[in-house]
Amino acid sequence: MSYSLIEFLLAGLAAVALSGLLTPILRRLAIQIGAIDKANIERKTQKQPVPYLGGVAVSVTVVTLSFLALLLSDFTQQNLALVTSTMLPAVAISAMGLVDDLRGLQPWPRLLIQSATAMLVSTILINSGTVGQSF
Repeated sequence: MSYSLIEFLLAGLAAVALSGLLTPILRRLAIQIGAIDKANIERKTQKQPVPYLGGVAVSVTVVTLSFLALLLSDFTQQNLALVTSTMLPAVAISAMGLVDDLRGLQPWPRLLIQSATAMLVSTILINSGTVGQSF
């Protein structure tokens, strides 16, 4: 299956629009609930507090538009399973990043979770014979 330049541009515009819509909403929510990265240690470069949850806007945008693109282009049960098998681990990694931002995780648990997730996705793609294929 091939995609036209117009389809890529529309997908890009949809991503900008959705993430642009979600970001201010999630910024306000982060400020309300106190999910703020304070510039309280030397290695942080920001001078002002920075609200977390921007990654949530990006994650929601990627997952939403991936499934929407699947629905609009080449929807089959097999493709749905493949997209889901890669999007769910991406959501898990994003959730882990959010937990790390809000509560802090030690490096080893993060490394183990990220490695296990990468191995799971790799195994699914290798076993399904779709490594290197596009949807």
